[in-house]
Amino acid sequence: PRIRLQYLHVGLEEPDAPEQQLATTLGIRDQVRFVGKTSRVIDYLHACDLFVMPSLHEGFGLAAAEALATGTQCLFTDVEGLRDFRQSFPGIQYCAPTPASLAHSIEQLHQRSRHGDAPAAPVAAHLERARQVFHPRRGVEAYLDLYRGGPCKHT
Repeated sequence: PRIRLQYLHVGLEEPDAPEQQLATTLGIRDQVRFVGKTSRVIDYLHACDLFVMPSLHEGFGLAAAEALATGTQCLFTDVEGLRDFRQSFPGIQYCAPTPASLAHSIEQLHQRSRHGDAPAAPVAAHLERARQVFHPRRGVEAYLDLYRGGPCKHT
């Protein structure tokens, strides 16, 4: 049986709404809720069972960092930018950046949760780890080390 998903798309879309058009074309528009821009992203992260970042290319991945900081189970595509989180956040699930790999990974995670397999234990520790890794003071200290020419001890 197919998994019945509800996909929340949080954030702005291009003016001509290509994601909404694609959802309609694929016949899944009733399974996608387009939230738009919101200052309450955390409410949506707490409401979801899985945060999926299906990027083909990613810079820093701020949305991924926000999801990790809430302790939400995450599935990222294994691309530059997102794979940078692997070292600091064990327990993140990765897959190839293809529709088939994403679908297979979501199915596996769904099956594990149906059988009572909790997400990996480290997921619960992601909030504290995010505070350590992304704390503004840490960034300021790293920049000061860089500008002073000393060894950067914050990497």
